[in-house]
Amino acid sequence: LAGMSLDPEAWLKAYRQARWAVRRIAFRNPLLECQGLLFVRRHHPHTMHQCARRLGSFTLPGGGICVLKGIRADGGAEIECLTEGRLPNGVFGRPALSFDGKRIVFGYAAEREADKHRLTYGGISQQTAPLFAHHETGPCHEFQVWEMGIDGKTPPPRQLTSGPCENADPLYLPNGRIAFMSHRGGSLVQCGDWALAYTLFTMNPDGSDVRPTTAAKDGEWDPCL
Repeated sequence: LAGMSLDPEAWLKAYRQARWAVRRIAFRNPLLECQGLLFVRRHHPHTMHQCARRLGSFTLPGGGICVLKGIRADGGAEIECLTEGRLPNGVFGRPALSFDGKRIVFGYAAEREADKHRLTYGGISQQTAPLFAHHETGPCHEFQVWEMGIDGKTPPPRQLTSGPCENADPLYLPNGRIAFMSHRGGSLVQCGDWALAYTLFTMNPDGSDVRPTTAAKDGEWDPCL
């Protein structure tokens, strides 16, 4: 490459070698020695509207909450799905890990029963969008907050919130409560008469004593502690 070669394959090879070198250096950090990385596997949203794409009604079923195990510098690893066989088919949201590393909390929307109310993406239009937004149709039901043990058993999967509103993006708080996003407040975003605005709520670990934290006229998403 010192000769300023224009061969794209030569540059690609050099780039990959550099990336692998950086990876090997990074993996020498002892702090990376862990039991795995927690992640969610799901379909990429297909809808055009940022309010709609976060609804279970607009999301295709499939995926799960997974752990990437045996991470090594050479790229080898295995995937364990924590929710497989423990929850019916549906779509999963971003998981959050408890402070003791023993439990996870996440959003989950069960697949809708096959009937006349289950429209596909081809059936979505400006006219049908309000039906999706208000959970009357779509591939899945609305998201709800669930909790389970990282081992899938202790505690077993349990539902902490209920509809008809969407409840998602949960995370553990230092005081023992759980924060999550919901449009149970009933407000609408400024740009449409169908898109409900997500705002932040907190609840007890068992799902009781739900309290609003914010009140916004637009959607608030992806909370971070």
